[in-house]
Amino acid sequence: MNSAAAAATAARGFAPGTTDRTAAFSTIWNTTYSMRGMTAMLKTPSLWRMIICPIIMAVISSIVIFIVLMATVFPAQAHAMHNGTRMSMPWSWFVSFIVTIAETALIVTIVFVAIFADLQQRVFDKTYDMRKSTEASMSQQRRERCCPCCSGCNYLLVLRITLLIVTSPLNIVPLLGQWVWSLINGNFYAWSLHEDYFMLHGITNYHDQHRIVRRHAFYTSFGTTSMFLETIPFGVGTFFMFANAAGAAIYAAEREPALQFLRSKGEEDDGIAMA
Repeated sequence: MNSAAAAATAARGFAPGTTDRTAAFSTIWNTTYSMRGMTAMLKTPSLWRMIICPIIMAVISSIVIFIVLMATVFPAQAHAMHNGTRMSMPWSWFVSFIVTIAETALIVTIVFVAIFADLQQRVFDKTYDMRKSTEASMSQQRRERCCPCCSGCNYLLVLRITLLIVTSPLNIVPLLGQWVWSLINGNFYAWSLHEDYFMLHGITNYHDQHRIVRRHAFYTSFGTTSMFLETIPFGVGTFFMFANAAGAAIYAAEREPALQFLRSKGEEDDGIAMA
């Protein structure tokens, strides 16, 4: 592989020497971490006990919100679609129904991201600890580093929720709009799942974290898939919110992007020192 091709491949987040076929396979493989996280959740009773209450809350909340939207927003949307696009009434009612379901999932997703972000991080920590044998667990290191309400810990969370809200109108378009919404938010979402992981490895500079995210195709492919799964309503999306955290932990434990970055940075520093 020549230098230009190597640079192009590296820009996509793969190591030089990786073929396009291997890169495509790697991208597809990265999307499976949500399913691997789901499997880990189902196999681990201690994780289930952590998330059962939020899932019950999500189911109840979804039903209540859906009923309210059906009674208020649903008819108005149907008439607006019929009058604004000349869509037939049966089609406008059907599309409005689908959009109402998407709106229900969107509201629950944004609210639960704000409420259960710390619990999601604890699922990540526990899953990572089960995969790695270290002197100090991820959970213990995080407790020693800062409190859950520390503003530094919540920087990416605030930006993530802001982006979710700003791009939420895309969900008006069924399926396609949700996929575009997931694509826009996915990379940032996957990064936020690894924020504490980076911090605990001493990578506290957000510029350095962003360099890692740009180098690994995982953050775009996994993040997009994860976001799309979380748009499934009536508690399913909430389950995947925690399953995605477990999947992100599995990737971190297997690939250790933070340690890869630290090693490469150390080699760069050594090279500069020798020069």
